[in-house]
Amino acid sequence: MSRRVTAVLALLLCAAGAPGQDDAPSRMVRATIKIFHKDSVGTGFLVAPPGDIGAGKAVLVTAKHILEKTPGGEVLLVMRKARSDGQYGRQDVPARIREAGKPRWVGHDTEDVAALVVGVPEGLAIEPLPFAMLAAEKDLVEARVHTGSTGWVLGFPTRFEANAAGIPVCRHASIASFPLTPVRHHHWFLADFCTFSGDSGGPMFVADPRAKDPASAAPLVVGLVSAHFRHDEEVKTLFEERMIHHSLNLSKMIQAEFIRETVVRAAGDAASRP
Repeated sequence: MSRRVTAVLALLLCAAGAPGQDDAPSRMVRATIKIFHKDSVGTGFLVAPPGDIGAGKAVLVTAKHILEKTPGGEVLLVMRKARSDGQYGRQDVPARIREAGKPRWVGHDTEDVAALVVGVPEGLAIEPLPFAMLAAEKDLVEARVHTGSTGWVLGFPTRFEANAAGIPVCRHASIASFPLTPVRHHHWFLADFCTFSGDSGGPMFVADPRAKDPASAAPLVVGLVSAHFRHDEEVKTLFEERMIHHSLNLSKMIQAEFIRETVVRAAGDAASRP
């Protein structure tokens, strides 16, 4: 299948996130952005934290290893703006990730999650998620999210974008491991989802089943893409030795409880700065 056809299918699966669309995938698209650096690319999403961090700001959430492996002090956040003809235009927004060589982000102490307060220019088709849409353990229980529950993941596999505006690709995923709770014992879960470079930091979400109207159910973020699993096969012949990597189509998803903890810490650090 060509990349052009793949992009069209992605847009059919996950709408471009127009302001009037309140379905779960559209709302997630409006919060999800590409973190671009010539040497490292990942996915991130914006959250409006509890408490005040200042006008025009949000907390960027991503995988910690993305920021750790990105050299230098700045990245581009690929956002977009809505045009009068119904299309979207790319808007690259610079963001500082280090000052004097020191990280500006907050990393979770044990999990592959990082958060950074960033500026969000006015007039863009960007909408940070309310903090309540990050699933706490009680949300998993109340919403009956379980092994086999289906949802979606947003990301930029192998740097790929759904279109020239930098909109993320939306793909189906399902929870593939048991159990999910208690979270203190199960910090991550498996998802039936093939991860590529560029997907790390992307959110996995479900349409909150507690909604009275399924068509307008809010997204509930249940995890964050951290890694993928594969089987390595060593092949030896008389004149050649090589390693073949077979994807198991399984990804490691960090539980959203740890995203919540990291967002709160990042917001608190930002609020305490002069």
